[in-house]
Amino acid sequence: MKKDTGFVLLKTVNSNTNDIVFNCINKFINDNAEKQICVFNSSNDRVCKEPVPILHLNQAKFFYGNLVIFDTMSLLFAKNFPNIDTIFMYASNIFWSKGSYSMFSNIESLLTTKNLEFIASNQEMYDIYQTCWKKPIGICENFNYESLKKII
Repeated sequence: MKKDTGFVLLKTVNSNTNDIVFNCINKFINDNAEKQICVFNSSNDRVCKEPVPILHLNQAKFFYGNLVIFDTMSLLFAKNFPNIDTIFMYASNIFWSKGSYSMFSNIESLLTTKNLEFIASNQEMYDIYQTCWKKPIGICENFNYESLKKII
């Protein structure tokens, strides 16, 4: 990890997925004590077992460094934060195929954000994002800490 890093999780709940993400973030904190690593969140319904700092999403606009995001709503917020170097989007689905996105120009304006990089969740997502948008910078299955630390 080269820079301070924030993770945007708009809503956290008690789930296996959030447990995996928070466990990974906790490992980043333990291995990078000199860096500022935190979660930006707008709704926290999770019992936090890991000592991970959680700040309200509106504080992210004052954050300098990189952001890791997991969905398009987070990207809508993150692309307007002035001090973000790189936005890493963890691509685990093809959201634009679900039919709720009717205008290609809206999707294109989101996914062609200048400082946006994709991290694919598997080889299939890697191939899809490479074909449709741009080549992901790596593959990180199950949000694995060892894989992710090599990428960001």
